[in-house]
Amino acid sequence: MNPSFSFRIELAEQESDLKGIYKLQKKNLQRNLSEEEILTQGFVTVDHELSLLEK
Repeated sequence: MNPSFSFRIELAEQESDLKGIYKLQKKNLQRNLSEEEILTQGFVTVDHELSLLEK
């Protein structure tokens, strides 16, 4: 990891947070990416429904 890069981890507190996570997850599923993106950026393997994220 680049030492000049910082990030913060928080719990999702609002419905808009969960919708953002859901949208980002769908966008980065292996089936939605090109081979080049998969090789250089990686992908997610889980495909949760929004209702599960809300729980």
